[in-house]
Amino acid sequence: GGYARVTLQVPHGCSGRATTGLAVELPPGLASVKPMPKPGWSLAIEREPLATPMSLHGRPVTERVTRVRWEGGSLANEHFDEFVLLVKLPDAPGPLVLRTRQSCGAETVDWSGEAGSETPAPVLRVLPAEPTAHHH
Repeated sequence: GGYARVTLQVPHGCSGRATTGLAVELPPGLASVKPMPKPGWSLAIEREPLATPMSLHGRPVTERVTRVRWEGGSLANEHFDEFVLLVKLPDAPGPLVLRTRQSCGAETVDWSGEAGSETPAPVLRVLPAEPTAHHH
């Protein structure tokens, strides 16, 4: 149920070409998703209505972020960079799969495979909260 800074690192381009876009599909259960803007890149946030509203800090949340896209920049193959999201984690522990599509001009790489594949999806593992001691 806490917040986490999620960093997606892009260590290379596609077949030697510069990365020009990154799109991240977000799984259900995230009450809040805020992407960090990047200078030189446009940012698009796609949403869909929730069948059952959630509550966030006492306010109803009626839609969820389904995809975040950074586009129009240029990250040379010989450089790396990071793309950052601030997310409100679900209360329940478990894996969150962040299927990601890397664009390099007309070529795309779909990072949505299983662990161990050539193009594995990034996975955020949400752990149970550690017990806290209450002091009076």
